[in-house]
Amino acid sequence: MALDPDLEAWLRLSFAAGLSNDAFRQLLIAFGGPQEILAATRAELAPLVHERAARAVLMPAPRELLERVAEWLAEPGNHVVTLGDPELFWRVCDANRAMRPDELTETIGRRLRITLPEGIPATPGA
Repeated sequence: MALDPDLEAWLRLSFAAGLSNDAFRQLLIAFGGPQEILAATRAELAPLVHERAARAVLMPAPRELLERVAEWLAEPGNHVVTLGDPELFWRVCDANRAMRPDELTETIGRRLRITLPEGIPATPGA
C-alpha cells in the first residue's frame, strides 16, 4: 500500500530525529504544510530553526519505517490523524481538555482521545 504524499510528508517530519515539536510548529507556521517544509532548502530553514533541526528535515526517513506504517494502515480500524485538518484538530483538543493546541504534542507517547464525527456510531469495546 502506497502512502498518500501528504501523509508521508507528515510522517517523515514526525520521525525526523532532531526535529523538536517546537521546531516542527515553527516550520508549519512559516511554510504552511509538511510538503512545503520538505521542499525547503537549508538556506530557507536556517533562519527559522537550529542547524540540527534543519539537518533532520533534509534527511530522508527510513523507507522501512514508512513501509511499516503503510502495512499498519492497511489493517482494518487503523488510522493516522494529523494536525493538518483544523476542524479535526480542535475536536481533538476539546476531547482532551486542551486549552492550547500544542499541549497535545508536549508529552511524547501521550495517548489522545479521538472523537467520532457526529452521526458515526462508536464501536463497542473500542
